[in-house]
Amino acid sequence: MNCLQCEDLYASYFEGLLNDEQVGEFEKHIADCRTCSTSLEETRQTIDRLTEDGKESSTFSMSTAVMDQILQRQSRQLRRTPIVRFVKLAIAASLLVTACAGIAYLVSVIGGSNVYADVPEAVKQIEQAKTVTWKQKFYERRSRNDTKEQTLSNDHVEHQTRECAYKAPGLYRQVTLDENGRVGSIDINDSIGLKRLLLNPTEMKATLFHLTQPMFPANGLFADVKERLRSDNLEWLGEKEMVGSKANGFRHTSWFERGNKNVSYDFWIDAETKHLVAEQIPGVNILDPNKIYDEPASNQVRVGSLKYDIRFGVELDDSLFSLDVPEGYTLTVVDAVKVTEQEVIEFLGMVAEYFDNTFPDRMPQFDYGAEHIRLKQVQAKSKEERTLVENRLVETIDKYMQMSLGGPGPTYEFMQANIVEGSWRYIGKGVKLGDGERIVCWYRPKDSQGFRVVYGDLSVKSMAADDLPLQVEP
Repeated sequence: MNCLQCEDLYASYFEGLLNDEQVGEFEKHIADCRTCSTSLEETRQTIDRLTEDGKESSTFSMSTAVMDQILQRQSRQLRRTPIVRFVKLAIAASLLVTACAGIAYLVSVIGGSNVYADVPEAVKQIEQAKTVTWKQKFYERRSRNDTKEQTLSNDHVEHQTRECAYKAPGLYRQVTLDENGRVGSIDINDSIGLKRLLLNPTEMKATLFHLTQPMFPANGLFADVKERLRSDNLEWLGEKEMVGSKANGFRHTSWFERGNKNVSYDFWIDAETKHLVAEQIPGVNILDPNKIYDEPASNQVRVGSLKYDIRFGVELDDSLFSLDVPEGYTLTVVDAVKVTEQEVIEFLGMVAEYFDNTFPDRMPQFDYGAEHIRLKQVQAKSKEERTLVENRLVETIDKYMQMSLGGPGPTYEFMQANIVEGSWRYIGKGVKLGDGERIVCWYRPKDSQGFRVVYGDLSVKSMAADDLPLQVEP
């Protein structure tokens, strides 16, 4: 049993609807998985609070829009649980959030100050920033191979640290440091000029990429941060000491489709200067940087990051963002890559072969969860140990990585450059490779009002929106 399967059984477990075999598998996973164990206990505590809070009424009023969002998130999270349970939890959860929002509001205005007023000021400072520097740590979850099955060790480890800088308009610099603080690479991006210079100081090599899409926001720093801080579902986390001053914490939670779960984003804003001083993904409720372990393991998957030591208005010399190749470096130039529809179709077929000639439940990204772990295991094999299909997939992914695309594979780059945002739809779950009657996916090209539809035999047909099997957005 994996984490997603375990999460799906929470409601049935509490209601006693599982058989003995299911209970055994469920409790075994809970015993071995720290994350699911913690999540289960939090769910149990929430239900206890719901039971108690449901007996009382709240005088705090919430807007219809906020209530709708709460119910929408509940419906996504509980869409596979029994309908009675869903209705009970959705209603109770909305009451609980209402009550908690009222408490948070009352606490936040004690002394005549409203902590939520910090948020728009922090967003304004980000938008007006001409220069910013910050550091970023990345964390991994390490797993080990058991003789019977792969189990998570639940140990998070610091994987990598980067020193980052931004200078308007659209210039970014990242210096990657190893565990000993030595520079591994220097990455300079011009998001407006669509160029990227990657330096390897150890080997004295430089690669200049001409990009088709910016790797970082061209219209300003921390675009994703601004979007989340502007959302209307921010939860106040309280106040704590950050770098010698008090900061207010806020959490944004949103549905992560690829991971099939909610993901939290924690932001800390200096109470006096209103500067953003830290951002953590996921939040401390999932990943606590104060509880980091370092144990050997056979597999590693990146699970989160922490931006900290964020400084606004730092004086930065233009030379830090120069795309001129340093003296003594060997230069390689990579022209802009234009991914074709045929390349995407061939990659889809390769993916289906990799999954035993059956298209997977969702379009895999190979950089998250079990798919990533399996790919890392395949990549660790020698070429002779791999199957022909495994070799083809590894070589293809490596090829696109060397092109500096946002893969793995060509699909992401193709989506960004060629199709209308939000028009990609994958419905290939269980479709056999070669089945010309079943649809795998569709999308709408930017220069077209119609859609391109890909079938299980990798044939492609043009189709009007009204003829698609599922309704699409206007």
